[in-house]
Order: sequence, then structure tokens, then C-alpha cells
Amino acid sequence: MDDKDRTFKGVLFYNQKSASELLAIENYPSDNVRDLCRELEYISSMRASVKDPVFHAMISYAYDEEVSKDDMLIHAREYLTAMGYGTQPYGVFLHTDRDHVHIHLVTTRIDRKTLKKISDSNEGWRTLKILKRMERKYGLTKSFRTQQGLVHGLNDALSDVMRTRPTNYAELAEACSQQGLTMIRSGRGVLFAFDDGEKRKPINSSDLPLFKSKPLVQRLRANRYVKRKAKDEIRQVLDELLKTPISVKDLRSKLREKGMRVAFDRNSAGIYGVRFFYKGVSVKGSEVGYSYAELKKFLILPKRTVPIHAVGRHGHHPGTPSITQVYFDTEARGARSMDDEDEDEKEKYEREQGPRLDF
Repeated sequence: MDDKDRTFKGVLFYNQKSASELLAIENYPSDNVRDLCRELEYISSMRASVKDPVFHAMISYAYDEEVSKDDMLIHAREYLTAMGYGTQPYGVFLHTDRDHVHIHLVTTRIDRKTLKKISDSNEGWRTLKILKRMERKYGLTKSFRTQQGLVHGLNDALSDVMRTRPTNYAELAEACSQQGLTMIRSGRGVLFAFDDGEKRKPINSSDLPLFKSKPLVQRLRANRYVKRKAKDEIRQVLDELLKTPISVKDLRSKLREKGMRVAFDRNSAGIYGVRFFYKGVSVKGSEVGYSYAELKKFLILPKRTVPIHAVGRHGHHPGTPSITQVYFDTEARGARSMDDEDEDEKEKYEREQGPRLDF
């Protein structure tokens, strides 16, 4: 499908062409596609910061595979549940316009209960793992592990890898390992394979559609240039903004005026890092001279609202917020939480990296 059709109306219209059939609408009290469209649009409108809320996937069967419609629905439910969409309202459509039957699955990436974005990390790789498990469970033909299926799966997984904008082979190899891929450099070029224990011939990057228009080496070179320019511009803007103390709220606002964004990395212990986003590039604070420890020196902190002795070196008294928590809670009072702000910044960054491929 074209990107211009990646709306619920466009996707659902596509799935009602002459060679298709609605198999089911699940988790919604209507079998009318128009009603499903309205529901998906409504849920997605509650998280308007997610630009592309449409989840549209396809499960293909081998050309000689005989699968009943009931079994297809079972496969659809199991796949969507494994991907985190099992309780979402969704439609399942059977297509017979090719030499093999296949089903299309349509739902929203916004969780109907929490209204947060459902993770789309490693979708290509997760899909292959799920299909592999379903093939064994239901005795299906291993169609996705044919040469064509392998190229398609690798191309999809590498699309996710390249969205991280690796600038050299070391960064590319690391990003591949996080996606369950293996990168091999040889005299024949750069080869890729799934790191799943199966013995399969690696695929050369030149044989992947992703690198047809722009070869891998050119993409890495372009990423280096883009990232270097982005880092220089981020550093210049921060140097100017941090000449005087500034609040996190004002820092966010001023950076947005420049087309930049900031998000704080956190774990159970609290904030441990900061990242800046610009032109589809994610940059650690330390890469532009402003690690979180350094950045804090320029931020306006509110007056402490708890006694100094209440916060110890290794923690704080039960029920008593730490100084860091007081600072961010105070600033967020009457507004959205900083967690929500950071999540939005990361979602916007993901959108800048290019459209997803349907798998």
C-alpha cells in the first residue's frame, strides 16, 4: 500500500476490494467495517501525538496450503495476541487475489485501555519468531523460510535497524544483534542472516530491496554526515540556551522552536541520562558535551520541600520523595507528567525516521 493510504479508511477500503472477504471483526460488538473504522479512529484520536496509529499486517500461506477460514481466525488471534494486540478491536480479511491465500489484519497501535502506544520494536523479527512457532504448532508449510520469504523478512528487520541511523559497521553490527540478526563482512560484501539457530545461506545486502536505490555503504556515509551536522547544531543551540539557568519546561519549549526535542532516560532508580532528537537523529547528551550530570548544573531546581536528612545516599524514607522526584513532580504539577512528555518525544523521534514497511 502507498503511504498516502495509511489511514484506517484507506486500509479498510483496500481490504474490501472484490477479491477479499471479511472473516471477522473481533473485540467489538459490530460486524460492520464502517463501525470498526470509526472505533479505531476514535481510540487513535485519544493519542494524537502518534502520527501513524494504523497497524496493518499480513499472514501468507504457501500456494498449496489448505487452511480453513476457522483456522485462519485462530492464527490471526494467536499472532495478534503475541504481538500485544489480542484485546484490541481488529478486523481480519481474507484475500484471494494472488496464487496463495493470505489474510490481512487491521487494528490500532493505541491501547484501548491505557491509551498508550503498543510497542512496535523489532516487529519484523518478532513476527518471524511467532510464525516459526505457529508453523511447528499447526504443521504449516515453512513458506516464510523460502528464499523469497527470507529476503522479505530480512529486509523488514533491517528497515528497523537502519532507522537507528548507524554510521559505521560496528554500530550496524550492534543494532543488528539487538534485532536478532547477524552481520557478516566478507570479500563478497556485507551479508545478513537471522540469528535463530537455523542453517541458512546469508543474504548479501545488494540482494535486499532496502539497498537497491542506495547501497549500504552510501547509507552509512549519509548517516555520518547527518549525525555530525545534527550534533553540531544541537551543541550550538544548547550553548546559547544554557548561558543562563533554565527550567526543564522552558528548555523543552525553546528546543522545540528549533525543531529539536529532549527526553530523559530513566530506570527504577530514577533519571540516569538525557537524549536530544533532531532531524531523525538521536544523540546522547554526552555526545554534545551535556551529559545529564552536566545538564543539571544549568537547570533551575525548585527549593527543597523535604528536610535534607530525609534523603540519604542510598535512598530515602518510605513515602518521602527524593530531591530529584520533588524537582520533577513540582514542575509537572498541574501539567502532564514528565513520563508522558518523554514518551511523546520518543514517539515523535520514531516518526522522523521514516515510514514502516507492512510485513
